Amino acid sequence: RWIGEEIEEATFVLHTDDWHSRPPIKANKIIRIPRARRVGQWWLTTFITAIYAFICTFWRLWMELEGEEFHLILTNGPSISIPVVLYFWIKRMWNGSTECRIVFVESVTRVTKLSLSGRIVHAFVDVIVVWWPELKHEGCTKCRPVTLVKGRADEEKSKAGAKKRRI
Repeated sequence: RWIGEEIEEATFVLHTDDWHSRPPIKANKIIRIPRARRVGQWWLTTFITAIYAFICTFWRLWMELEGEEFHLILTNGPSISIPVVLYFWIKRMWNGSTECRIVFVESVTRVTKLSLSGRIVHAFVDVIVVWWPELKHEGCTKCRPVTLVKGRADEEKSKAGAKKRRI
């Protein structure tokens, strides 16, 4: 459902090693998929685990979600988001549907440039939510900055107003 409406159904996709995360709302389904790359993994072995993760992700999502329609795919984080975004982008292109929106939420720690995951999924998502306005100006046409701290937006508006008054 769209923001502002009550969420009736939710499906969560978590990586197989994540046993600490709890869905914030009641989930109809929880699907577990492998990571494409583990933290600290040697780069030469990443290709093998990434191919394995893509195959497993596409298979699990196809088997678990075939025939279901989604209005919003909200994803974040490292390697787990890339195969999920690609699966739903391919499904959307295959069906010719424009109903499903794909949104990637960038990490709050990314201040000056997008993460590797963000740069990869940029071509396949509708919106990238970023926490810092600086990222909007780094060539990210789909970036939409949000205000992290209420006071920050007020400070920026007052600075912009002060600059206009000085000129």
